[in-house]
Amino acid sequence: MTQNKLGKRRKGVTRRDIGLYGAALSTTLLMGTRNARASQVVKFGLMSSFTGPAASFGEVEAVSVEIAIADINAAGGIKLKDGPAKVELIKYDHAYDPSKATTLARQAVQDGVRFLEVLGGGVIPAVQTVSEPAKMLLFGQGAGTHWLGPKRPFTFQPFYNIGANAVVCLEYLKQAKPQTKKIALVYPDDDMGESIAGTVIAGAKRFGFEVERHFVTRSTTDYYPLLSSMMRSPPDYIDIDGMPGPQYATLAKQSRENGYKGGFIFSTSLDPNAFRKLSASDAIVGSLNAPAWAEWSTEIGKRWTAEVDRRLPGNRQMWTGRSYDNLILLKAAIEDAGTLDTTQIAQALERVTVSGLAGTVRYVNRSIAAPIPVGEIYLTSNGDIALKKVFEGNG
Repeated sequence: MTQNKLGKRRKGVTRRDIGLYGAALSTTLLMGTRNARASQVVKFGLMSSFTGPAASFGEVEAVSVEIAIADINAAGGIKLKDGPAKVELIKYDHAYDPSKATTLARQAVQDGVRFLEVLGGGVIPAVQTVSEPAKMLLFGQGAGTHWLGPKRPFTFQPFYNIGANAVVCLEYLKQAKPQTKKIALVYPDDDMGESIAGTVIAGAKRFGFEVERHFVTRSTTDYYPLLSSMMRSPPDYIDIDGMPGPQYATLAKQSRENGYKGGFIFSTSLDPNAFRKLSASDAIVGSLNAPAWAEWSTEIGKRWTAEVDRRLPGNRQMWTGRSYDNLILLKAAIEDAGTLDTTQIAQALERVTVSGLAGTVRYVNRSIAAPIPVGEIYLTSNGDIALKKVFEGNG
């Protein structure tokens, strides 16, 4: 016995019924397929520091990622063979703790995340113990190169190479300020700091500079003992790299309080708020910064800048633009590969080229390659930190 839509009962099932039911079933299956396609999701994880010593980075990084995902989804998502997919963001707070990052990486695998951006060169290696065996593509927003290489085929570096940035600054000093003789390096006491130091020392020797290096823990807040020792034979420039804004701003301020008269090199995107909070903006006037990204000239870059300024008034950090560019590259690579297989997407990432915030963007040897502008720091009439481009090298 069957029940028709009018509620009348009749015996048996006719050929007409079978035809109607078959058509209804086909329609239902087709609608189900369309709904399944419409609901496809690509999960992108962001593991950053929303608390802890690098908390100033987490919020600004997340905003850039969110802008990129909104742009991708607004344009129809990622085009796959069986229909478009939207990108879904899942955030994880590692608080710049490697052990916590490892645990969160396992959680990300369980959550179905195939693509994960991770902040911090000191944290990335801990995540790789999980991401590489899981064939999860890891995008490292961190300094150093010790976590890159052929043994880590699923790891890419959208972040710039801090060591290469510092060497470009030294190249500028050699040409423009030949009176410069001695450079001091102050880096974190970990694998990342060692990696940066190796690159910079080799570059400094090539240009004929005398170099001394110092390593500090990531929890250091009192630099007076170190600075007192350094001031016995003061360097011409102190290169401070591989640490969060509040830490390098504190070091710069205490250097001036210890009588240091030379300049600083910051081979990373500056965090103006860190100096503003310490009333130390004037401590770095005349110093060098690379990459000197003050603004983007492209239309997409201008739109990104406007949205970041709307959401984070007075706290735009240009390095986060690499998070945006990386997601646009990832979209292009997935579409080029025609699959969500991360092995094939990793290969496609080395093939695709897109229009990014600063212009053409691509990966070379799993790192984004781009010119490195060097800027000299000055203060505007309002007391804000600004940059005047003085040189450009290759990274």
